[in-house]
Formats: sequence, C-alpha cells, structure tokens
Amino acid sequence: MQNEGYTIKQIASVVGGQIIGNQSDTIVVKDILFDSRLLIDAENTLFFALYSGRNDGHKYINELYEKGVKAFVISRKNIEKYDAKAQIDALQQYSDAVFVVVDDTFSALQTLAAYHRAKFDIPVVGITGSNGKTIVKEWLYQILSPSMSVCRSPKSYNSQIGVPLSVWQMNPSHEIALFEAGISRPGEMEKLREIIKPTIGVFTNIGSAHGKNFESVQQKIEEKLKLFEESNKLVNCSDNPDIVTAISNANIPAFSWSKTDKNADLFVSAIEISEHSKFSMISGVYKGKLIKITIPFIDDASIENAINCWCVALLLGIPNETIAERMAHLESVEMRMELKAGVRNCQIINDSYNNDRNALAIALDFMNAQHHDNKVLILSDILQSELNEEDLYKNVAQLIENKGVDTFIGIGEAISKYMDKACLVPTGKDVSASKDKASLIRYFYTSTSDFLNNHPMKMFENQIVLLKGARSFEF
Repeated sequence: MQNEGYTIKQIASVVGGQIIGNQSDTIVVKDILFDSRLLIDAENTLFFALYSGRNDGHKYINELYEKGVKAFVISRKNIEKYDAKAQIDALQQYSDAVFVVVDDTFSALQTLAAYHRAKFDIPVVGITGSNGKTIVKEWLYQILSPSMSVCRSPKSYNSQIGVPLSVWQMNPSHEIALFEAGISRPGEMEKLREIIKPTIGVFTNIGSAHGKNFESVQQKIEEKLKLFEESNKLVNCSDNPDIVTAISNANIPAFSWSKTDKNADLFVSAIEISEHSKFSMISGVYKGKLIKITIPFIDDASIENAINCWCVALLLGIPNETIAERMAHLESVEMRMELKAGVRNCQIINDSYNNDRNALAIALDFMNAQHHDNKVLILSDILQSELNEEDLYKNVAQLIENKGVDTFIGIGEAISKYMDKACLVPTGKDVSASKDKASLIRYFYTSTSDFLNNHPMKMFENQIVLLKGARSFEF
C-alpha cells in the first residue's frame, strides 16, 4: 500500500525504534508490507516482521533482502531470543539494509498508520456493524468518486492489520476517505479508532448473535460504538432501540433515519418495489422537503445499505438530484473476486468493478494463488490516480512484471500510449511461439469495442484471465 513516503529516521522516531545498519536517509518508504508474497516495489518498501502463533515474519527477512528490500521493522524480543550481540552481528551481513528495532512490530505498524492519518484534514467515513460494511463503503465510492478523489479500504480490509494498510494509502490528492472497521473481541476498536479517526460514522446494523468473545449483543454494540467517540456525526437507523440507547449513553451526535419516526433526520416515508423491473423507489423527508432515490435492487439488505449511503451523501452536502442520478446506477458488489470457468479450459477472474493500483495488486495476488502457468491480465485505463499518467503506467508495468503476468491486454487510449513505452517486448508477439518466461506478450486497444472486434479470441486457451476495468469501459 503506497503513499508519499517517509525516511527511516522519521519512522523510527514515530514508532520509538532503534536503528541498526544503514544510517543514511537514502531509503524513502512508500510501501509497507507484512506478507512477503505481496511484494510490489522492493526499493521503497518497509517490511514489518509480524509474529503470530502460526508464523513469524522474521523468517522471511533474507528472502526479501534477496529480492531487493532494504528496510525492516523487527522485534526486540526476536533479537533477545538468543544472544543479543550475536543477533545484531548477524544483521550486519545485510550491509546496505536498515533495521528498526521495536518492542512489538504489530503495535509499531498501528502507531505508524495513526501518525500518517493525523496528517490529513479531510472527511473520513468510518463504517462498522454486523453486515453491509463493504457494500456501504463500495456504494459510497460509486456515489462520491465521479466528483471527488476518494481513498478507501481495499475489498474488506477491516481488521487490526487491514485497517493500518488501508489508512496508509491516504495521500494529499484525496478529498475524502472511506474505511471499514471490524472487531472480534472487546478492546480492539479503541486501537482502530486511533488509526481511522472518523469524522463521520456509519453503524450499518447489529446481528442477533453476540459472538463467543462478547457477553451480550449490548456489549457488542457498545464496543463497536467506540469507533465513533470523537466523530462529528454517526449515521444509524433509529428503529433499533438497543443501538439508539447505546448511542445516547455514549453521547455521540447522531444523524438518524427511520421508517417510523417522523422526527428522524431522514424519515423514510415510502418504499415502492417493482418486482418486474427489479428497482426500488425510496421516498424520504429531509429538512422538511420530500426527496426520492431509485436503486436497482429490491432486497431488504440492499435497501438498508442504500439508505445509509443516502444519509452520508446528504451529510456531505451533495444535492439530492446528484445523489439520485448516481444511486440509480449502483452496481452490485461481489464480496470476493469471482472465479468462473470459461471456454477452452480457461478460468476467468472477474474483478472488473474495482480498478486502481492497490486493487490491481490484490487481484494479481489472487490470480497467482490459483497456481496457473499461463496468466493473462486485461486492464482498462485507470481513471483515478494521484500519479501523472506516465508515472502511473510505469508503476503498473513494474507491478505486472513483479507478479509474473504472461500476457497483458491494455484497453484505453492512456494505457495504450504509456504502457507501450513502459514494456520492452514487441506488441502482439506470436503466442504460438516458444516463449521466454521473462517476456511479456502484450496487446493494446483504444476501446472495449476495438478489443472485441479485433482481438484474436482463439488465443484464450488453457489460461487464467483477470479482468480489471473502470466502469465506463463496461467490461
């Protein structure tokens, strides 16, 4: 996950770490990594050697160093497990690497993410609840992104590790951020609150089950609400008395919606469902005026999620005419990348709704996890990025090289122009020829229709194909 960058001395100061090794400021950290399999850009990566009962990140230091990583955060306990001097001497073999030694690498990761979050004064929406977190986040992205630069959690990154990685993406180009937060036991949400610091909250709902680590549903509600103790407003449905009581007790200012209470901030006065056309028209009263939206879904969960999004958009001051136009075109959100069987013994990964650099890296990792020998990426222009187009596509070219893509198909004018410069192998190399594994077969098309009309479709055989496209390309 990438941002503008920090020196190692800055990071050591933030996390209270001791620096061993390279003392220069030549290493600028833009990516943070905790899983050696997800390496993208070794030169600018800081690896956090996290420890769990199942694995120890310190085991992968040598492997990552061989791949070009030169910056590591390691645990003092790991050094002191054996003779401390011997361990430090052993680190000296990595002469051009630098190690930041801390008591707890996990806490250091969270501390660094919280420090990074504090540098931004933009609206940050924190989303929690039993269900619907990812859908609300992704639908808010669909509603806001046409007119705002939006930072958001990749997929459902809402854990104690996922949240720091999500927040780390924030950069000066962003105008708003959307982050999920999930917990499994008491005491976790306070840590996530310090990292996210939401200015606006969304409490989607609460399930009837309280989970093995919570004494009751009420305790679970109270623990989740700790995310919003410093928020300006909390969007919630006031038809659940347990949630309303807990919000009142926590003294959190609420922006409520209700199907029964006319005094709610948004009173949902009517919901008309068309079974035939699969649309729902939702009417509401907001600030004394009747407003309406229509969504292309008819199930209760989608209606609830859409109303939560509606409230956030209204809070942000977006005109209802704009909200209604965008909500009429909401797209379904797959909770996982869809892996489907295709013709001629192909597999297809459909992740086309979500197209940015970080989402691409995650999708490529998913493709690699399928252990297929012939990997194809079909990628459209990336329409939202903090980078200029030339730097963006150089970055993408490096990413797909690192991830071992065999065939690349770029669709769009920008990707055709800049990826053509970034790749070295001649375009349209004969796929039937013997292929050097280090080579990248590539094709470029200016539009989706250009691809459909002109690409040799019979080439798709015994391959795994990843589809990543911006919405306007209609993949």
